[in-house]
Amino acid sequence: MVERRKIASYVIPNGKSPVDVRLVDLHRMLGGVVTRVPVFDHADVPLCVIHQSLIYKFLADGGIEAMKNNQAFKPDQYTLQDFLSAPGMKELVQDAIAYVPVGAMLSDAKERMERPAELPGMSFVYGTWPTGRAGASSRPSSR
Repeated sequence: MVERRKIASYVIPNGKSPVDVRLVDLHRMLGGVVTRVPVFDHADVPLCVIHQSLIYKFLADGGIEAMKNNQAFKPDQYTLQDFLSAPGMKELVQDAIAYVPVGAMLSDAKERMERPAELPGMSFVYGTWPTGRAGASSRPSSR
């Protein structure tokens, strides 16, 4: 597993929420080896993990909708909350996260990901410290 401190991620500041996070700021984080953006709350608890293709799709859909309505496309108007509220997004980026103990084997993470009844579409597994902390978090590390 990759240590939490080595993960390129976005941490929502204390007192802020997904409505305060501009989607274009998450988009700017993509590139090179970064194809996913994990988003953590101020206490370092994972909120969601967003794959670049979903950001691209959301922005493309917004552009197409603006074009249909003969309006200018303004990508900086969209927030993480808008993204999470889009049909199907919550299931793909929030509900598809599972947790295993940090000392777990890769086979444990694989087994956890393959429990379709519990987590259909599972794609991310986080390792948790025995204390329930990942650095400063209550549900830590990454796959």
